[in-house]
This record gives sequence, C-alpha cells and structure tokens, in this order.
Amino acid sequence: MKRKRYLVIGVLVAMSFDVVIEWEFVVFPHPWIKRLVSLIGLVVIVATINYLSNKNKQ
Repeated sequence: MKRKRYLVIGVLVAMSFDVVIEWEFVVFPHPWIKRLVSLIGLVVIVATINYLSNKNKQ
C-alpha cells in the first residue's frame, strides 16, 4: 500500500518536473539544458523515493 502511494507521488512529481522542463525550454531554448534539468529531476525523484522507503523500514 505504501509503495503504491510512493509511486503515485513519484508520478505527480515527474509530471510537475515535466511542466517545469517545458517552461525552462521556452525560456532557454537549448536542448542540453532541457536534458540536464530532466536528468537532475530524475535523480532527485529516485533519491527521494529511496530515502522515504528506507526511512519507513527503520
């Protein structure tokens, strides 16, 4: 049940990051900045989900 909740939170965060990336792409029309921002966003999402799941195990 908790894992499902984390999955939903992760999807919502990813969708919000996608909106931010689209906005960044309008402001800075450079594809490498878009890739960099999306990569950082992905790393942050994965790290947050891992941290939350490890915190609940303790």
